[in-house]
Amino acid sequence: MSETWSESVFWAFLSGCGGRKCGHGVKPLQGFSTLIGPYHISKGHQDLSLSTSQAPLLRRAADWRHPESGEPFSTEDICRAIVCLLYVSSESSTAGVSNTILDLASNPEAYHKFREETGPILRAGRLDALVKDAYVHACVLESARMNVTALPVNREIKNKKHIGDYYIGDADVIAVCAEVLHNKKRAGDRFFDNPTDFRPERFLSSENGTKMMNPMVLMSWGAGLHICPGRNLAQMEIKIGVAVLLEHVDIDLPNIEIMGPTLFSNAALYQRDHKLNIKW
Repeated sequence: MSETWSESVFWAFLSGCGGRKCGHGVKPLQGFSTLIGPYHISKGHQDLSLSTSQAPLLRRAADWRHPESGEPFSTEDICRAIVCLLYVSSESSTAGVSNTILDLASNPEAYHKFREETGPILRAGRLDALVKDAYVHACVLESARMNVTALPVNREIKNKKHIGDYYIGDADVIAVCAEVLHNKKRAGDRFFDNPTDFRPERFLSSENGTKMMNPMVLMSWGAGLHICPGRNLAQMEIKIGVAVLLEHVDIDLPNIEIMGPTLFSNAALYQRDHKLNIKW
């Protein structure tokens, strides 16, 4: 399979689930878990009862034809695209686990509070309570805020020449750099107090009645119509991964060395090189 054909397989597989190259909304994942596998994919080529409402991602893949040759996707093509999707989803989640642990370990008060919060829940076998825990959720959001990549979030212009006081003109696309919006002093201060500090409390309601930060101001998983449809699953994976790891290891907090981030990672959350000592 040529490189061009491989790319067309992947992008056509994604794009038909709601629009342009990067897809739209949450529909691509509806019914996905019940229809993943070669048998169901093969069946999709023949069974027209496999409707868009049941499994839009696989329905689109089964119906797609190459614009020049008319050739359909093979079962192998579709399986490759699924593997690619699974890789992309796990890559951001593993970076989120790593970054959250590093941020907690770099802030001993938050580190100890997180372990005190999650330890009893894990020992009771209550993963449902773990993923709903407010402090755990706040830690994951705060780490995602601080570790978003520099790759911009792009939006097409729809019949607008101005956004607020800014003249857009004839631009086709506006790009928002989330890393600047979240972390840089002049921009970040408009939305986050002391944006360079790791403060999970900004996503919690305080006892004095201070309202928590709206999680939707985060650009780590996109926003609006194009927001990542798997963000809730990713956050759940990160919460469980961090809690389980910290339940079984002790980190030598005074001797952590964290190097600079890879700002232009192709994942939603960037990677940071680091050295730390752990004890099982």
